[in-house]
Order: sequence, then C-alpha cells, then structure tokens
Amino acid sequence: MKSLLSEILDGEVKILEYPRTKLKVKTVSDKAKVSDCIIKLNDELVHLELETGLETKVKNLSNFFNIYSQNATRGDKYDTKTKFITLWLQFGEGKKDYLIDEYRIKNEKEESLIDKIIFKKINVDKIKSFWYSKDEINIEKYKYIIMLDLEREELKKLGSRDEIVAKFNKEITELNDSPQFIALMSREEEQRKLANTREALAFENGTKQKSIEIPKSMLQDNESVEKIMKYTHLSINEINALK
Repeated sequence: MKSLLSEILDGEVKILEYPRTKLKVKTVSDKAKVSDCIIKLNDELVHLELETGLETKVKNLSNFFNIYSQNATRGDKYDTKTKFITLWLQFGEGKKDYLIDEYRIKNEKEESLIDKIIFKKINVDKIKSFWYSKDEINIEKYKYIIMLDLEREELKKLGSRDEIVAKFNKEITELNDSPQFIALMSREEEQRKLANTREALAFENGTKQKSIEIPKSMLQDNESVEKIMKYTHLSINEINALK
C-alpha cells in the first residue's frame, strides 16, 4: 500500500492508521461506506479514500463529501489542516490519453476555493498498456499500479524484477486460493440458481407423478405385480403402497 500510494501521490507515504470511518446510511438497503486510511505525505496529514471507479461519479462524490463533512467538523473547531484526497482507480478508459488526472475546486481564473480537497483519477487500463507495449521506462515508473490488474503469470514475471511486486503476488495468490475468501455469489447468480432449482424440482416432481400414474393404471387393469415390476422398475413394496 505504501509503495502504491507513494507512486501515485509522488512522495514518501507513511500510513498512520486505518480509521474505518463508517458513513451514515439512510435505509437498511444502503451499503455502509468505509474510508480507507490516514497517511502522512511530505509532512502533511492526508485523509485518503480509494474508489474503484465502478460506481457513478455522483455516488463517488457523495461518499467523498460525506467523509469530508464528518471529519472536518469533528472536535471543537473545523479542520483546516488535513488534506482530503480521493483516488479513483478508473477502469475502462484505456482509449483516453490521461494517466493520472488531478481535479480541484477552482473558479474560471484557476483560483482554488479549498486547496485541501483533491481528486486524482488513475487510468489503470492506459497505464497497464505499458506492460504489453514493453515500455520499460513507464513499467518501472508505474509498476505498482500495473500489478493491480495483471494475471498470475504476468504478475509473476513483473515480480521477478521487484520484491514488493513478488510479495504482492504471493499474498494475493494465497488469498485467491483460500476457500475462506472465495467471493459469495451475486444476487443475480443466486436468483438464477434458485430458478434453475425450482425448474428442476418441478420436472422431477412431474416425472415422479407420471411414474406413479402408470403402475396405478396397471393395477386398475388387474395386471400382475410381477409384470408391473418388470415395466416400471418399482419394487414390490413401492407397488403395494399404491394399492
């Protein structure tokens, strides 16, 4: 984490704590949002929030300003010292030219309204493309971002040149292979499995019902138990139970 953040933020990072600050939720269906960590960067205290970019920008901004509001108003005075940075690890924007974009709250004259609020958007796909183009300079520069989205064999190759990547590869492989951390099925997959199960049970029950109707009809026609056993493969006890 320290190496990754130092690479993105371009400065020596020291992780101070993981506050696990839970944001307030309005309904039981809301997911609890948790902030990631507080770091020290170039002698500045930074409240850092990581986003994967899979949610909408509106929701990301809502989460961020909720964190900012809860933390900036703590205590007996407003916090004007802490820098609040959110990092968006953005996927699916490989065709765009930016690598790491920085956003601030400014007016049209480029005057900053609050210089302690910073957003950084990291184009993971674009940076990862350096790996495939064998751009050694940029691979070395962004190796800790690149490692986040590599397959095992690729990660192993990158790890052969950097001990931090090698450690990440070892730990993420152990994590992925551990049954304790296998991801639970999504709601959609669960619903699909339930629907398939209901369909299978209905078919099974229908088939079973038909298998009962045939020997019943044969009994009504006074067929022998032996003949019914031969054509239905039911046991004598199962046939007698139908009488």
